[in-house]
Amino acid sequence: MLAEVDTVLEPFEPPVLELAAAGFYRVIDDERIWIPRLLSSLAWLAGGVFLALIARRVTGNVGLLTAVALYLVWPYAAWHSRKFMPDALMVACVLGAVYLIVRYREHPSRQRLLAAGGAAAVATAIKPGVGFFFVVAVFVGLALSHGQLRQEARSGRFPLFVAISASLALLYVVIGRYATGFVNPDATTSRLTPDLVFTAGFWRGWWEMVSFLLRNPQRQELLAVVALAVGALGLALAGRGTPRALLWSLTAGYVVFALAVASYTATHPYYALPLIPILSLAIGVVVERAYGALSHHRVARIALLVGVAAIVAGAGQKAHALITTPSEPERIADYRRIGELTNNTTRAIVVDPRLAHPIMYWGWIVGEEWELDYNDDLPPWIDAAEKDYLIVVGNDQLEHPGVRAFADGRTVVAETDRYTVYSLTRST
Repeated sequence: MLAEVDTVLEPFEPPVLELAAAGFYRVIDDERIWIPRLLSSLAWLAGGVFLALIARRVTGNVGLLTAVALYLVWPYAAWHSRKFMPDALMVACVLGAVYLIVRYREHPSRQRLLAAGGAAAVATAIKPGVGFFFVVAVFVGLALSHGQLRQEARSGRFPLFVAISASLALLYVVIGRYATGFVNPDATTSRLTPDLVFTAGFWRGWWEMVSFLLRNPQRQELLAVVALAVGALGLALAGRGTPRALLWSLTAGYVVFALAVASYTATHPYYALPLIPILSLAIGVVVERAYGALSHHRVARIALLVGVAAIVAGAGQKAHALITTPSEPERIADYRRIGELTNNTTRAIVVDPRLAHPIMYWGWIVGEEWELDYNDDLPPWIDAAEKDYLIVVGNDQLEHPGVRAFADGRTVVAETDRYTVYSLTRST
């Protein structure tokens, strides 16, 4: 099985959390799933520290507290920060790089430029290429706001920053893809799909992902609209200079990133995770402005603070409900049962809203993900002839026309109201 794992598990991102968790497993001589969850959560919390340091440059104390509180309790962010995925770490590293870029702009020096570039390189490498959009946008935005972009370019400082920022990600992809074959082939330019912005499906999918991220676990799309509207107001109210440049450049970085990797931002809600710190900062600006405008109305100020506290408390309650969902042990039991039913197969096709990683971990199997996006058919890179099982977790996935057509006529190995396992080597 290990030989097949080597050929199937070609990662996109450097396995930073995986290596760190494995190191702890060796130290305690045991495998505990709470260790990678804790590492990811600590990374998100570290991002909160950097967000607070950034918020000091953007807003006042009330706005700072509001921004950090929202960042920490936004339900989807709190839930996703416990996932064994690099996104929380990537966002935290981007925020750390942004903070160091701000410090460089406040007092330019070679040392601060190298520090900002080094942090930007780490942020860009965690999820190769993603952080690059944000750190370059912030560097350019702050330079423009100070009227120094041309000077930064002519002096070579801007090209140097860009080169340093991209260096680690490029080394990882070049060495991993072309020298060792360790990295997934799609980790190169094939992830760039800006042509999809000319399709209606992209815009519909992008909104669905953003809406889900902002309102989850609630169903009302209006909640996402309200969050975006208040955030847009914060962009308009941000003070001139660094506050406005920071918020607008972070927003621009996200928009360019979302359009560049359109196939992912329209199908994966966690690709909108950087919106959480951006909106938290922008909403903090709105709250600070409202608090300042009510300086002669003590009762109104108290009412504002109580209202913000109530929103934060409500979000915290929803986040707690997501994190402690009672269905989690049931899902784990399902994954383990599927592993037993398939004799821990290394030749599976997995259809699961959670992707293939949870079932591969708990079921001790190897499977290729069939992500249901724009394609109605089995993706061309998955060879059904080399697979033994189709595993569909969440039977609503069987409503997808491609899955339904592919599963038609296959022998059902096991079926419950939560999953269905088909044999690809036997027919009915």
